[in-house]
Amino acid sequence: MRRRTGVERTVRTMLSTDDVAARDRAAYWIDMICDVFVQLDCTDVAPDFYGRIVNQPLGRMQLSEVISHKQFVDRSRRQLARSNEDCLLVSLQLAGRGCIQQDGRSAILGPGDFALYDSTRRYTLTFDDEFRQLVLKAPRPLFAERLDFPERCTATSIHGSAGMGRVASELLRTVAREAPTLLPHEIERMANTVIDVFAAAFGHSLVDQPLSSRSHRPAQLVRVKMFIEDHLRDPELSPERIAAAHGISTRYLSKLFEDTGSTVARWMWDRRLERVASDLRDPDLVAHSVSHIAFGWGFNNMSHFSRAFKAHYGACPRASRARPLVS
Repeated sequence: MRRRTGVERTVRTMLSTDDVAARDRAAYWIDMICDVFVQLDCTDVAPDFYGRIVNQPLGRMQLSEVISHKQFVDRSRRQLARSNEDCLLVSLQLAGRGCIQQDGRSAILGPGDFALYDSTRRYTLTFDDEFRQLVLKAPRPLFAERLDFPERCTATSIHGSAGMGRVASELLRTVAREAPTLLPHEIERMANTVIDVFAAAFGHSLVDQPLSSRSHRPAQLVRVKMFIEDHLRDPELSPERIAAAHGISTRYLSKLFEDTGSTVARWMWDRRLERVASDLRDPDLVAHSVSHIAFGWGFNNMSHFSRAFKAHYGACPRASRARPLVS
């Protein structure tokens, strides 16, 4: 049984057409989805149309369960001109079938499958019958920190039957079910895990795409960054080891990172610092010393670590436990 702490949990909200007259439901639904997601057009609705949206805050993201009927949803040029939302959305199909179209690609989603789409460009969603989805809405920077080329992953179906697709699909369903029982700091930790896992799933899809001369370097960079993320805790991780693991030279590895405005060593350090900072804010780890956490993320020199941390966040590691960090 969870102990009462006096800390309020995040609250779900629900919007529904249940109490709306049949003739007004489609218009009401359009208002609902525009309020929850982005400005959209919705047409070709079923005569017996209904809809329900259950929203759950998830850190800086929003997780919504959508249950509805036949419809065609269009993030049209008209709607793009009326709004400036800049976010990425992930639709995970729970029941029925859906189709997401963007950037000249189509993703057909069956139960367990998911796909990414971008609010800054036109997209369409098509549902031919009753359906149920989870929709994760995230500010672009959350994905951009972890996935270099999200535009290459839009409207690409990720199957939820195996591999990273299954991990991501099952995780999001678990989060949707359990989020109302979690405390705010637990929600924040879970949100970071969710975005990490989905970025990895889309990163795998990018790596697995046939490589043209234009996409070879971006895919190589994604592969390298995923390798670094998986080995951040290893204090022996170095550019030489990273290059050897991918069969490339350290010179070519440096060129991959030139396009990002960073170096491989700087990017690796920044990711380690971010992981340490996250653990320092975690109430469940308050008994762990700063050095224990830092060494756990691959640092092996506390003086060097402390200087780098203060330069990055403007506060020493110990003081950061008592106040929010700004990078």
